[in-house]
Amino acid sequence: AVTLADFDNYKKRAARDREDVYRYAESDILKDVLPTVDNLGLALEKAADKEDPFVKGVQLVYDGLLKSLEKHGAKPMADLVGKELDPNFHEAIATLPNAEIDEGKITNVVKTGWTLNDKLLRAAQVVVSAGKPDEAK
Repeated sequence: AVTLADFDNYKKRAARDREDVYRYAESDILKDVLPTVDNLGLALEKAADKEDPFVKGVQLVYDGLLKSLEKHGAKPMADLVGKELDPNFHEAIATLPNAEIDEGKITNVVKTGWTLNDKLLRAAQVVVSAGKPDEAK
């Protein structure tokens, strides 16, 4: 026989499941938008004349897109250089000697990682220090 406590637990679990579905339903479309965010950021980084009206227009679009993503709970991982590699959030794509940064710590971010409501949306692609050049094997 189903008890009142069992039924109450079922209702709570179903409500949590619905909340999770709603909270993370946007992840598929956000993952599809991230390459566009990357490309706009790269275009702005490489722009020769930052004062060009076209470049300023692209900057406005980029800023608006970032605000929209943040409004929906998506946040870029920032300030990773010098931090310890965390395989739960970072994908090491290379290991290179580095005179300034200790072994096992991030030296460069190749592709920005993103979280959605504090859950991993896309891992950051990073380069990791292999230690000082004379220590490298």
